[in-house]
Amino acid sequence: MKIYIHSTDTVWGVGASYLDEESILLIKNIKSNNLKKPMSLLCDNLNQLESLINIPKNKEAILSLYSHAVTILFPLKWCRKKMPSYIIGNSKYVGIRIIKFLDVLKTKTSDLIITTTSLNLQNEPPITELNEAVRFNQKYFENTAEMLNLGVQASSQPSTIIQIEDSFNIKIIREGVALDEIKAKLKLFSTNIL
Repeated sequence: MKIYIHSTDTVWGVGASYLDEESILLIKNIKSNNLKKPMSLLCDNLNQLESLINIPKNKEAILSLYSHAVTILFPLKWCRKKMPSYIIGNSKYVGIRIIKFLDVLKTKTSDLIITTTSLNLQNEPPITELNEAVRFNQKYFENTAEMLNLGVQASSQPSTIIQIEDSFNIKIIREGVALDEIKAKLKLFSTNIL
């Protein structure tokens, strides 16, 4: 069991290997989350994403969104393999973000895809400062979570979350960082925003 508290380009996150059910359930319990609430996956690069997801159409447009702080909810039917229920909960989608962190994690775990969720308790604002993340680790994980600086500065705004209904229809679930740029890119590729 290994839990990581990590920086992101938006807010601090907490996660574990996506194959580590015990750690993921502990994170959900500490956050007081419903165990059926889904968690996102954090990939280091597009190759990792494509090892999980088969994008049938409009691939270039969809992948181009990852130049921004965006979480994309992909339909489960696009998954190359069955996603564990402890990650997806009752959802029909799997959320994936990409942040470059391979150099930081490659010596720590063989599973370079980790789950991620904001570092906070339910209904509290996400943590945006290192000292707050350290205190959270001390208080809730008794300093057992490994602190990872992924070399990015938190913007204090959450990522934009978009949900792919199909290759040409995308729904904005949460407005966050770079929303206008993301909308412009979607329009450039003739994608409908629902």
